[in-house]
Amino acid sequence: MTGRTPRACVDYYLGENLSQIPGNASIPEYALQVLERLQNAYCLVRDDISARAEYSADWYNRKVRLVSYSLGDKVRIFNPVTKCGWLPKWSRFYRDVATIVKRVNDATYLVVASTWQKPRVFHVDKLRQVNYDSADDSNKC
Repeated sequence: MTGRTPRACVDYYLGENLSQIPGNASIPEYALQVLERLQNAYCLVRDDISARAEYSADWYNRKVRLVSYSLGDKVRIFNPVTKCGWLPKWSRFYRDVATIVKRVNDATYLVVASTWQKPRVFHVDKLRQVNYDSADDSNKC
């Protein structure tokens, strides 16, 4: 297109003479060797990633507790919104109280609150059971 021979990336690495190819192999043989090494490296990396994923899953599953709610349970909803200028330690993240309406699956629930217009679906990690202690009974209203 421009009137000269196009140069590929391999041309810049190899230069004008082909003496830089190890073992005096031809360019196609060298390309096959590089592909084989890349495939071996890819397999090693995938094996390492899967082993680390299993290790992380084991550690995560040690701390996980199975939580289930029944219909009609009162729960608090996690809402990480903070007001501008307020420190997070002064914020109440479990502010809204809602009622379980439906269990969608093992990890999600449909809940409804009096301040919402529509029911919403939440993951079980975002829900906390409302426990009314004797001190809370006086402040329920």
